[in-house]
Amino acid sequence: MFKKIFQNSAKLMLGHAIGQSIVFLSGPLLSRIYSPEQFGKYVLLSSIAGILSVMSTGGYEFAITTVKQKDEAQKLAFVSVSLSFITSIFSTIILLILFLSSEAWKKHVMGAGWALIPIFVLLQGIYNTTVFLMNRDERYGIISFSRTSRSAIMVPLQILWGIKNISWGLFAGMVIGQLISAAILLRKVIKSPGAWLKIIKKVNFKSQLKKQKSFPLYIMPQEITNSISSQIPVFFLSYFFSQAALGLYALPHKFLSAPIFLIGNSLGRVYLRDASLSLENETDLAQTSLKLFRFLFRLGILPFSILCVFGDLITEFFFGSQWQESGIYAMILSPWLFFVLIGSSLSNIFIAKGKQKLSFKINIFMLVARALAFSAGVFLFKSPVISVSLFSGISLLFWVYIAFYNLHLAKIKIFPIALESISIWIMSLMLLVLIRNIVL
Repeated sequence: MFKKIFQNSAKLMLGHAIGQSIVFLSGPLLSRIYSPEQFGKYVLLSSIAGILSVMSTGGYEFAITTVKQKDEAQKLAFVSVSLSFITSIFSTIILLILFLSSEAWKKHVMGAGWALIPIFVLLQGIYNTTVFLMNRDERYGIISFSRTSRSAIMVPLQILWGIKNISWGLFAGMVIGQLISAAILLRKVIKSPGAWLKIIKKVNFKSQLKKQKSFPLYIMPQEITNSISSQIPVFFLSYFFSQAALGLYALPHKFLSAPIFLIGNSLGRVYLRDASLSLENETDLAQTSLKLFRFLFRLGILPFSILCVFGDLITEFFFGSQWQESGIYAMILSPWLFFVLIGSSLSNIFIAKGKQKLSFKINIFMLVARALAFSAGVFLFKSPVISVSLFSGISLLFWVYIAFYNLHLAKIKIFPIALESISIWIMSLMLLVLIRNIVL
């Protein structure tokens, strides 16, 4: 089963790897075209749009891979996209009200790219829904192609608009890229419009909403909570410090998160599908989960350990001297994001085993703890670096717990695995610190 998960995930990762390579290689150029303040504004816009996108589908796209009948999956897809369209309309109305309320908001809505948020929300809702449909049918090549196309369109536009000094060019490029990827997938899904019209006519909206109510009750709030929780630094840094401080934090977070999303999202979606099908075979599920854990641990230990010790030097060399402080953030964030890499794929076992309620409770506790930790940094120390350090430390503790609890749900004895992996990680860090002290 693990071999099958890896093979299918590799198809997903190929396109995403190419797409992320384009983004990664553009980093040194984008960081010299756009200022930390402009990056900060971009991250604030994309964070708000991202949270609204999570809300927009009601979590019904997650149900697509769990139903057995194809027509039921298609009905859920229609429900998911419809909800996304409604959310987009409501967010447009809210922005229109703000636009008409004051001159200051007119500049924000039109001049800073806020008007693009409703468009992105709808496009992201369509994209997420069609990805789950493709994933259900194991059409991983098309998903891979759509991701490559998104980056291939997005990055040149961001560079072009940056050269022309359009401050919201980063976000506008992201929206156009999302439009292309959503259009590619939608075209493949709707091969026969007539057949889809027949499916849509059969949809009992109320019945579908009620039948899969566990997803909006637990999955959607959990996804929203998790999204807000991970974006706490974005809103706190923007409000209590400055857009520039946000940009300095956001740049390393963006580039460190890219491989995590690439691997975790691709492996996680395939793992969810196969884990849901093998719940009755606990031995198979346990073996697969342990192999996945070991694979992700070995994959991430070296690069994240190097960034934890040498992140300041690497970041300054790669992005330029004006981003020197970003290197400090890269070192701070690396341990937490290492365990996100390990735990994010495996956390799909919560859905496979129907533990959405438990997962939601964990995310609520993490949200509160993160907010308190960052608040302590803001009000007690008045330092963005200390605030991010406290946030990252709390996040690390939670994700270590999540990673090993996932193994527990798969009926694996976690103590020997935890002792072995954490010992290897600590020794790796100590060795790299020794090398840094000798060399530098």
